[in-house]
Amino acid sequence: MYYYFASSLPTLAFASSPPLTEEGFAELCEQHLSAGDYGAFEALRGGGESKHPFVRAWRDFETQYRNAVARVRAAKLGAEPGKWMRVHGGWSVALENAVSAAFADSDPLRRDTALAKILWDGAEELAGFDQFSAATIFARFIRLRILIQRAKTDSDAGMTRLTQLSTQ
Repeated sequence: MYYYFASSLPTLAFASSPPLTEEGFAELCEQHLSAGDYGAFEALRGGGESKHPFVRAWRDFETQYRNAVARVRAAKLGAEPGKWMRVHGGWSVALENAVSAAFADSDPLRRDTALAKILWDGAEELAGFDQFSAATIFARFIRLRILIQRAKTDSDAGMTRLTQLSTQ
């Protein structure tokens, strides 16, 4: 249990700015997590192998999410999604429905927000109810990554790029 560490981490809110960097979070994990949990964190962070239940569950969730996104995009293009599909454990009808609902929105920013929220909520659900566990810390890391990625979104740069593409 990581009572002190979990309690000392900043609160993350979906619509907020990231309160620290990925590297800063990793340094804190290195200082406070056990060797086994830190190894699982590094696997989660870098894509390495791990038998940790949260890491495996997250990878299955994220793979199903990516498969669902690929299926919807392929359908819109009239293409076969098969070559983009990856094998995963488990199945969530709610996840499939959430991805379909996100793509029903014609506004790209709202759609991107809805897709990010699916991942955000999925990380929390997989963490479970113990707010002082390694799984909770791993879920916070995933959520931090989502905030960092969303902070990189710049609507002015996007509009400039859209204007460039539409004038070519």
